[in-house]
Amino acid sequence: MAKRKKVFKIDLQRGLKAEFVIDRLLVRHGYELRIADMTYQRRGIDRIAHSPDGRKLYLEYKTDWYTNKTGNVYIETVGVKNSNTNIAGWAIKSEADVLLYWAYPTGLKRASLVYVWDMKKIKAQMPTWRKYEMKTVENKYHYGQGHLVPVDVVNELAGITIMQMPKEYLK
Repeated sequence: MAKRKKVFKIDLQRGLKAEFVIDRLLVRHGYELRIADMTYQRRGIDRIAHSPDGRKLYLEYKTDWYTNKTGNVYIETVGVKNSNTNIAGWAIKSEADVLLYWAYPTGLKRASLVYVWDMKKIKAQMPTWRKYEMKTVENKYHYGQGHLVPVDVVNELAGITIMQMPKEYLK
């Protein structure tokens, strides 16, 4: 059991670090951010933001360590907690306005990019993405299923913008 807790703790720490790097990028672009409390997080919202033009936005962050290697985005449709109870995956349950999807720089086939996507457009496209490979992702505390959709397809259909992650933020 100690090994499971250690793996989960490492994954959580890696995810939290990635969130704060994305925060730095957004602040650099003039956004004001507030970390979402558990009420919002249960709704798939990681940050509450005010854009430079004053709009209030609910943001969800995802960091993918495989997108740069595969060229695909993992769109999770089903999740299963350790109780073996099916729950909606993040792509279905999230109430965020915007998804920031960081293709973490591993392999560096592509630059370190943060894709900024409209969540409503992602949800609208999900039925058409069933044609893409279904992938199961599992760690000690979470099991999920989703489709591997080419990043260029997601970006074409739901893209708002793409932000380059400064190299100095990766240190």
